[in-house]
Amino acid sequence: MIVVAGAAAYVASTTSLDTLALGSTAAPGVGVSAPSFTLPAAGGGTIALDSFRGKPVVVNFWATWCTPCRAELPELEMAWRSHRDAGLVVIAVSLDDAAAARDVPEFLQLGSSLTGPYTFPVALDVNQSQMRRWRLLGVPSTFFLDRKGVVRAVQPGAMDREVIARNLATILTPA
Repeated sequence: MIVVAGAAAYVASTTSLDTLALGSTAAPGVGVSAPSFTLPAAGGGTIALDSFRGKPVVVNFWATWCTPCRAELPELEMAWRSHRDAGLVVIAVSLDDAAAARDVPEFLQLGSSLTGPYTFPVALDVNQSQMRRWRLLGVPSTFFLDRKGVVRAVQPGAMDREVIARNLATILTPA
């Protein structure tokens, strides 16, 4: 289990990538097909990554207890709103455990003072199966996938508006 009693203290003590050692094998890199997943959605139903094939996709792994994750969510929301008419899909994968995941819908509804509610799709990975499958070393971690599901950019750690824009440029190309 990733979320342990000391996790909150650890997150509070760092402003960089919240490293959770899961082995030395790296996450899917640039040029590699992204691992597929089907997970419960925060609002009910399921989210299947493969169902977005043909669209550029941002997959952001985060958790409510992760301070840098919370700081970048408004920027992801603004990117989503700016580019969704061009087909962009943003999927935020919450790595909160089952107890904390019950609060995710309310967290999304509250959103931020900058954006209001978060409106992009949010998947719940309460068992952290995708964290292991994608071989994440910490959160936040973000993958930018082209229309064929191939990773075109990887961002370990928190992103600001400029980093998001630079990475979006690798996937927002005409079909």
